[in-house]
Amino acid sequence: MLRYAAVLAATLVAMLLVDTGETAMAFSLTSPAFTANGAISKEYSCDGANRSPELGYLPGDVTGLPAGVPADETVRGGTHGTNSFRKLGYGGPCPPPGKVHHYVFKLYALSAPTALKPRATKDDVLHAIEGHVVGQAELIGTYAR
Repeated sequence: MLRYAAVLAATLVAMLLVDTGETAMAFSLTSPAFTANGAISKEYSCDGANRSPELGYLPGDVTGLPAGVPADETVRGGTHGTNSFRKLGYGGPCPPPGKVHHYVFKLYALSAPTALKPRATKDDVLHAIEGHVVGQAELIGTYAR
């Protein structure tokens, strides 16, 4: 049974806590905003509204995140981390002009909660979940300017 979700939006990382002792089921990460390996709309980039895309995942108590999650310290029972722009919450694609860039959204199913505080970095998250990951999924989108 799913009990918890948190997001770190640098390379967007979502964590799901599953009851200890349960075997993680297969799951996927999807978005109605873009297909796997497809282009991310300008709306979700620094060239547009820079709002987070809707994400769908595991069945249970929490089945996804809506689009436009506010950059508050807490989100749906979890905490927001610091993104690669050193700001709280989602930071959309903002690559230099030229090549197509790839953006990876990752979802981790965990066997134990983390004690992460708001504004944790990606490294903080990866360290905190080490040894507790019982499953993961990812969704890759592209963006170019």
